[in-house]
Amino acid sequence: MTTVRRSVEQTVSRMVRRTLRDRAGLAGLPGARPDAVQALATLIDHRLAAAPAALGPLCAEAVERGIGCLVVPLDQVAAAADLLAGSGCRVGALVAGPAELDQALDAGAGEIEIAPPAGLLEHESDLAEWVATIRGRGDSGFVLKLDLAGLGLPADALLRVCAQAASLPIDYLSIPAGAVADVQRTLNPDMGIKVDGIATLEAARQALAAGASRLGTGAGPELLDLASGG
Repeated sequence: MTTVRRSVEQTVSRMVRRTLRDRAGLAGLPGARPDAVQALATLIDHRLAAAPAALGPLCAEAVERGIGCLVVPLDQVAAAADLLAGSGCRVGALVAGPAELDQALDAGAGEIEIAPPAGLLEHESDLAEWVATIRGRGDSGFVLKLDLAGLGLPADALLRVCAQAASLPIDYLSIPAGAVADVQRTLNPDMGIKVDGIATLEAARQALAAGASRLGTGAGPELLDLASGG
């Protein structure tokens, strides 16, 4: 990936992050404003699980619908980055560790979601050191989402980890939908919340109303059709 293209993608990501909270409030209004559907689209992390041959049409649809981030399999990141370059739709990747993180960044991903090793969550200093190592990879300009949703943490442990993470250089915490309101109270104003597994428009609006600012889903276009009354 060229330095110029990476710089463009980072600039777009920073601009979007600065306005996500306002857009989340707008998108949570069921049709009260004509631009609510457009605002909702920018908050969607649409996850693809398609064959490489379908990537082109799916990227084109994401751009046409104004979807904020397209999360693609690791082996499709480079192709997606080429197809989406300059469009405003960012390329995301869910990675399992540092090696996959490096691969995703080298291929052009601008947004990375990664789960911390469970053994690090007992001690705040261990988590901070791990995040610093992750953030220092590549050119460090990528959007970092800490995936806590799939760890099966009890409610008290989840809140403790979120409070620890609040002071770390993380852009978003990915958490279970039911924990959004409680977690939001532990975070600094610059950190966002992502809820994954959004399958219905009602679930999307509930998550946004509770304080989420990113919506992970495999049904982004379908949600937008519902929001627009289609």
